[in-house]
Amino acid sequence: MFFKKKNTATEPDIRTPKGFERIYQLYAEDLFAIVLNQLNDPSEAENIVHDVFCRIWERKNELQIEGPVKNYLFRSVKLSVIKYIRNKSARKKLDAVIFKDVPQKENSVENKIEYTDLNAAINELVNRLPQRTRVIYRLSREQAFTNKEIASELIISEKTVESHLTRTLKFLRSNLEYYRR
Repeated sequence: MFFKKKNTATEPDIRTPKGFERIYQLYAEDLFAIVLNQLNDPSEAENIVHDVFCRIWERKNELQIEGPVKNYLFRSVKLSVIKYIRNKSARKKLDAVIFKDVPQKENSVENKIEYTDLNAAINELVNRLPQRTRVIYRLSREQAFTNKEIASELIISEKTVESHLTRTLKFLRSNLEYYRR
């Protein structure tokens, strides 16, 4: 009769500093290699892996990881790469919309200055928002998270996310009248 040997080695507890450090030591290089292979940008690959581990540490007491931690980490990195690519694509689309009707050679310097001023004004207004609203806005607009992803990340309802975003956009529109033409 054949008996399957049970795996007696248990994974380190990700909720303890030593366990978290051990998980980091075991998987950070592999995660970095995967992200680097996808993005071909060592700096961004490092940032993504770092952000994944930071989010895990920040949410360590709320996480309920089913299965091996390794699988969770690789899935988290994969989703982070997808979000990064989507965010990068969203920025390109936004730039394309902003500069769509702009004659590139005649006023490009002037338009870039206006664009920079508009971004500065938006950032100033966003910094005046309550912290939770500011986080929701940045996840939505700067990191291209969906409302569902934001709700999951912050452990709130999608309706709450929608409400925060609606109020934020009204606030921004009303305070950016100068830039509307």
